[in-house]
Amino acid sequence: MSNLPVRRDIPAGKILLADYGDRDYEAATLETIAEGFAPHPAIHATVRLQWSSPGFEPAGSRARWTNGYFAVRWTDRCGATQGQRYPDTPSGEADARARFAALTALR
Repeated sequence: MSNLPVRRDIPAGKILLADYGDRDYEAATLETIAEGFAPHPAIHATVRLQWSSPGFEPAGSRARWTNGYFAVRWTDRCGATQGQRYPDTPSGEADARARFAALTALR
């Protein structure tokens, strides 16, 4: 069992930043759960279903705290990452899996 950071209570409209290497810096863990190809003409790319643990994630020259999430992402033709994030809750996971299934279904 891994030792992951715990969720933090961040007030609405506020963000928690840290410098890389700070004493309190705990990096988020990003895992790819599944990959599949999206044949939709607007996407036409490999789509990833991902999960992130609570922790700090890269945000330019600093790091931003995240309480974890599920995501459905792909890289577009220009090299930019596209997709959606869902809360790290059972309903968020169900919504992310449904979106992933819809995008990777053959039409």
